[in-house]
Amino acid sequence: MRRAITKTEALIVAEMKKTFQQRQEKNPRYSLRAYARSLEIEASNLSEILSGKRALSIFVAEKILKHLDCSREQQDAMMNDFKVELDQAKRFRKQSSNEYLVEEEGFNEIATWYHMAILTFFETPHYDGTVQSVAKYFGMETDKVQSALDGLVKMGLLRLENGKYEKVAATYRAPKENPEKKQRVGSDQIVADSMDLAADLFTHYSYEEKEVWAAYMALNPARMSEARTYYREGVTKFLSSFSCTPGEESDVYQISFQMVPLKNAGTLFDK
Repeated sequence: MRRAITKTEALIVAEMKKTFQQRQEKNPRYSLRAYARSLEIEASNLSEILSGKRALSIFVAEKILKHLDCSREQQDAMMNDFKVELDQAKRFRKQSSNEYLVEEEGFNEIATWYHMAILTFFETPHYDGTVQSVAKYFGMETDKVQSALDGLVKMGLLRLENGKYEKVAATYRAPKENPEKKQRVGSDQIVADSMDLAADLFTHYSYEEKEVWAAYMALNPARMSEARTYYREGVTKFLSSFSCTPGEESDVYQISFQMVPLKNAGTLFDK
């Protein structure tokens, strides 16, 4: 499977398109094949790179950068950033089989929307090494963010290395349900926070920025176990298909899935 395009890689491709456009403006007959020859790469490869279908290797990126119409300083800066992003992505893929099991007591302590969101935030390119960047992104007070970070480090979900926070595993798994307790406070808190947050943010974003829908269906209770398994497999497939790798341009989204019985639902609301 092709890896995701990194942030700097996207900038390099943008510079490639800019250079190609400038050369075409000077010479309308300047072709993609001629441009590929000037970059010392195959025309078919160039076409796939420009369309986002082919990722760059360090070797190809170095070859391309030295032929672009940008300064040597820009070329060196982009190459250095690209190498760092590839290294981050490589380490992330190495961790991809790691799964961290959160203990029940700790899970309850961090089961708020912003703890989960902050964990996801470190997969995006918005983090610059400061607590302020986290606070600014989510619109939270710095002290509250610092307290959340301290809690995540205490739980072993984050580590502080060279002054920057890093995730310790690719995925985290909540503790299994205890049949005797019937409920998990932590998971209940996540669901409640998700519903409240979705309601509060509903009018804040435009139609194009969100996807919200609900469906109603009749379901045989005897098939609930089967439906639950199918449902969870679908959710897992969705998350694995659209999750980003470190360095890829991305934002943090709340993805909510719920399947709730409506029998006697009317009795829960005040008349």
